[in-house]
Amino acid sequence: YYDKGKPNEVHALKDVSIEIPRGGYVSFFGPSGCGKSTMLYMISGVEEPEAGKVLINGQNLVGFSEKELAIYRQVGIGIVFQNFNLIPSIKVLENVMLPMSFLGIATEKRRIRAMEILERLGISQFADRYPYELSGGQQQRVGIARALSNDPPIILADEPLGNLDSTNAQNVLDLFN
Repeated sequence: YYDKGKPNEVHALKDVSIEIPRGGYVSFFGPSGCGKSTMLYMISGVEEPEAGKVLINGQNLVGFSEKELAIYRQVGIGIVFQNFNLIPSIKVLENVMLPMSFLGIATEKRRIRAMEILERLGISQFADRYPYELSGGQQQRVGIARALSNDPPIILADEPLGNLDSTNAQNVLDLFN
């Protein structure tokens, strides 16, 4: 529920059940406010349902401790945010390397992996720039690179192609695959 008990109360994701097979792709379509982002928040462990379960690979996220959720978000999923969520005070390369640092990956290995992903997305030449120095589409690709940096088994993407031209959108889809 959003705004529970208030006149504008919204009951999101009522009686929802979905199973996504390994290697499968799923897109959620619908009007604004229908629960698409809420579904992503549930799968990512950012939001917890008031009732029910969120099973990911047989594990119920509901009831996970904060530490367990943090580990899940580090290695279990990659999240591409609609508004990029890049850290403006660090350079592109550092933004992409950041998730790997939480896993204790050596600096040089992080740098090599980050540069490989940036190269595949056609933006390696911007590695030493700050996010605010990039276009919206370039920032989106940096966010995608960051989400893929730990090679997660699950990728959650909130409108990942919205700021991209058709060529770059196809590159991103190929990389997701």
